[in-house]
Amino acid sequence: ASMAKQVCAVGSVKSMIGHTKVAAGMAGLIKAVLALKHRVLPPTLGVEKPTGAINFLQSPFYVNTEAQPWLHDGRNHPRYCGVSAFGFGGTNFHTVLAEYTGTYRAADAVNLNPREAEIFAFAGVTRAEIEATVRRLLQGLDHPEQIDLAQLAYSLYREQHVVRRANGGHPCRLTLIAASVPDLKQKLARVLELLSDHAEIKQPPSIYYRESTDDIGRVCFLFPGQGSQKINMLRDLVVALPALHKFFVQPGLPGEEPDPAPSQPLSSFIYPLPVFSDAERKAQQQALNATEIAQPALGMVGMAAFEVLTGYGLRPDFVAGH
Repeated sequence: ASMAKQVCAVGSVKSMIGHTKVAAGMAGLIKAVLALKHRVLPPTLGVEKPTGAINFLQSPFYVNTEAQPWLHDGRNHPRYCGVSAFGFGGTNFHTVLAEYTGTYRAADAVNLNPREAEIFAFAGVTRAEIEATVRRLLQGLDHPEQIDLAQLAYSLYREQHVVRRANGGHPCRLTLIAASVPDLKQKLARVLELLSDHAEIKQPPSIYYRESTDDIGRVCFLFPGQGSQKINMLRDLVVALPALHKFFVQPGLPGEEPDPAPSQPLSSFIYPLPVFSDAERKAQQQALNATEIAQPALGMVGMAAFEVLTGYGLRPDFVAGH
């Protein structure tokens, strides 16, 4: 039986973090576990053109030079990741890991990984309501060393999200970006000073406030049509949010069962394998431009974007598209 071509990404942990010597195997194992957990194919650095000694086009392997969502449509087995480590004494260790496909506690789905900063957003009918919320939050930060910034941001988001739509009836809006709890305290105090006599605050990149007595208008989602397709569109978002993978499943024609293993899934036109020449990149874009590919590809990406926006509470009053 012929083996599938270019289905297994290969990379090196050494090119990413240097020569780790006796810890190389452990570093590779950590990388593999994280790749499986986040369902991301991690990039490998330093490859401008793969070696000609291996005919990658005819092999099961390809060199992955860009972070890619690890889409797994049409396969009836879990994702696997292999780790090879070579010792100075001639030992060669190889281990294979499989992803966990059972269920998790709902709390485990909350992403509290450290980020450079967190967003704090407030909505209110009046400026006084915003001020009261800010003052209450500030009073709760008397012991900042006991507070996790990400957990605080998430709690505030849930509180606002449950009781308020993101686009309706709240003309007063405040947004802060904070890198730490002490930073948040300082900015909240500054906001209280500014709110006393400003109807608008613009202090890029981290403090914004606006209030409007006019009709705040309505929200329209415009879904772009053919001509706006682009290789790797929305990739950063899909890499960061594996829950969006479900929108890149190959659909069947009406009345048909979906093809369990399409020869080339639609997602592979949107997120193709890394290539190493302008001619190859141009060919990939031309393949995506074909009407029968571009239209369903834009549909997949549009649904993913819609999921993210509505997940943050934004609801369209009007929808337009192609």
